[in-house]
Amino acid sequence: MTLKISREELSHLRESSIAFADGSGYIAEMAVYHELHCIKRIRRHFHLDRYYPNMTAEDRQKEDVHIGISSVHTSSRLTMYFQARARFSCRYWRY
Repeated sequence: MTLKISREELSHLRESSIAFADGSGYIAEMAVYHELHCIKRIRRHFHLDRYYPNMTAEDRQKEDVHIGISSVHTSSRLTMYFQARARFSCRYWRY
């Protein structure tokens, strides 16, 4: 779930984010939604033929990299998730 936050709200995160083109705010999301996305991706990864029946070899390689348990992205997200607390902080976006 994408949120629009103000410059003042962004300043509390001490990070940068992508500004909306009209200058009305910055892109953020509740971290808990990204954690749920990671869990969903792992579940689907075990049933690729069902969820992605037209997946090419190149798509499969990208999926393996994205979901790989050895990947820093997925393993760090899982570690935080399984510490039994959903984070309701805002995530930010960078180029």
